[in-house]
Amino acid sequence: MGFFDLFKTPQQNNQAAQSFDVTVTVDGKNYVNGFSSQPKNPNFEARIKHHNDILIPFYNAQSKEYAYGEDITERLLKQISPKANSNTCPYCGVVHPFSASRARKCPACGEKMVVRKGMFFIEKDIEKLDSISSDYYEKAQQVERLKSVLQTIQDNKLDNNYGRCFLYISEAYDCCAVIRNQSFEGGFTFWDYGWGVLNKEALEAVAVVAKSQADLIMNGYSDILFARGMHLMRELKNNTSDKSRTKYAKIATSMFIEYLYELARNQVSDWHEEDAPKMIQVAIKLGNLDPSWILESAEAILKRGNSSQTNKHMSETIAKVQGYTIVENQPDQLKWMIY
Repeated sequence: MGFFDLFKTPQQNNQAAQSFDVTVTVDGKNYVNGFSSQPKNPNFEARIKHHNDILIPFYNAQSKEYAYGEDITERLLKQISPKANSNTCPYCGVVHPFSASRARKCPACGEKMVVRKGMFFIEKDIEKLDSISSDYYEKAQQVERLKSVLQTIQDNKLDNNYGRCFLYISEAYDCCAVIRNQSFEGGFTFWDYGWGVLNKEALEAVAVVAKSQADLIMNGYSDILFARGMHLMRELKNNTSDKSRTKYAKIATSMFIEYLYELARNQVSDWHEEDAPKMIQVAIKLGNLDPSWILESAEAILKRGNSSQTNKHMSETIAKVQGYTIVENQPDQLKWMIY
């Protein structure tokens, strides 16, 4: 199986879409209808419960560890330097008659004592505090996001909107991976779980109501393509290996190009259409890719289709991607664009 064969659309046909039942109009544009409610499906219901049985206990445990919006500086300082107090030099241990109201040199050893929360610390402790505080608040933010995503899953489950349930289940696993990417039986991680849901259960849920390629696009496959790209962008964002970042950047770029191409080929618009070119440019910079990868990806996607109109639609897609520029060049700035 080739690299791009992993991302083939099921129920593909070579017929161009002739008409669409698009029900949402914004600013004069017709937008993809997206996922819709389905008849109650016991199989999907059981799968959603299986995922909730993993996700909800994980959230409950992590919400006790990470409190969003709470100032935990004092707690972290105690972890870093348990013996720190208001009048003892953290270097030589001399007890002073003055208290920690400002940074100063120790009269006994001459080392600089830094003050946080009314206590003396060495400078390296504060550097460590900045690092673990940043990590803590990022994870606390993900715990809060996980809470919101879990609620969205339940709301969609009540409406029998199974496609969106699985889409958000995948996003929930992404949150879990950022908080603590533990491994499960078989060596699979939260990242693997999220990717698996997108490539199997979410796809099955939208394919149930699709009768053709165009119908599949209309019923949510476009959302899945974009979600696949975002899943890979989150992996790219949280990975420290240059080799892995390059790999994820390449696949994410291909996902977003195929997403834009399918919209152009089926003559519809989607809510994330303006985000995809930006994500592609971010992936190229963070993954250190040559911009020619855009053309290479496009060529591989075109080889899978037989429509006489494909080259025209792909040319439109490439022009849209290449026409987008981002000003930010620093890696940290680029990472903030990935949500």
